[in-house]
Amino acid sequence: MMFVRKKTKEELSEINVTPFIDVMLVLLVIFMVIVPLQNVSLPIELPASSEAAQPDENKTLVLSIDANYEVFVNGIKTSPKDLIKTIATHSENNVSEMIFLQIDKSIPYEKVMQTLGILRENGYLNIGLVGLSSENESSE
Repeated sequence: MMFVRKKTKEELSEINVTPFIDVMLVLLVIFMVIVPLQNVSLPIELPASSEAAQPDENKTLVLSIDANYEVFVNGIKTSPKDLIKTIATHSENNVSEMIFLQIDKSIPYEKVMQTLGILRENGYLNIGLVGLSSENESSE
């Protein structure tokens, strides 16, 4: 007894989206790394960290302190007295807004803790520390 198999030609109407998803995820990671770095225009030496970069979801609110103890919010110089008022303006009084701290590595730990204390006293609890990866520091 011989089996005869009919060959039917059906068109495959499904698209394989796996390569597309892979490419999109790679692009997402690239943008998540590049976007926070676009706001870095101040000459601040950041300490190194072995942690991976965290994404910023909506808009970036960056508090920078350079080696001369000058305070900047999103690149705009402000006085330490007006710090909270400036942050409130940039965050539209949203205390749940994520604040990224870029603090020069020459700034004493005490000053960093004072800055964190001021932010926490005023309700800003979502704070991220910005640093360079260990690979970036060793190449300089």
